[in-house]
Amino acid sequence: MLNRLPPFLAVVVSCASWAVPPVQIDCPAGTHFVKDKGCVAKIASVECPKGTRPDGPRCVALVDTSCPAGLQFVAGTGCVAVGAAPAKETKPAKEKKEGSFASGFTGDRLSATCAGATFEIYGSGRLTGVHALLLVDGTRMGDEVDVDVGQIRNITGQVGGHAFDLKVQQALFGTRYTLKVDGVECRLAK
Repeated sequence: MLNRLPPFLAVVVSCASWAVPPVQIDCPAGTHFVKDKGCVAKIASVECPKGTRPDGPRCVALVDTSCPAGLQFVAGTGCVAVGAAPAKETKPAKEKKEGSFASGFTGDRLSATCAGATFEIYGSGRLTGVHALLLVDGTRMGDEVDVDVGQIRNITGQVGGHAFDLKVQQALFGTRYTLKVDGVECRLAK
């Protein structure tokens, strides 16, 4: 056959018969061949819920770092005034521990003014403890309590839209009264 073709075509046909066949590359399961990279993992497309975006095989939250004029975005804080230092993490203020101790068998009389109301506490001594009473603006509140040594009792209620809690704790050497209005401790005075 080559003898019948013109000489230039005979050379082309003979070179084509020597051409290298295409190479078949088998990659492990879950991968595919990419030219100049070899076998790479197949990544299925991920559908993410609203408010997230695909990041490889998982979804990550979208973060809007745009801020109104005069503010700049600070990672971990959000938008802050331009030139302002990032806000420091604030710890809750420690509750001020105040109150009054009274001892003896004669009785206790304490008062406090909190949330626009006057609180009066009367504790009459007993042989093994105290009998306590709470008045708010002259009106008896809650039930009177008897507190023995080592016990704690509370008188709670509401007045003028404010919640109060009087804790009466009887110790061997006296009584401790702690009054809180809306969760904030009020200073008691004799």
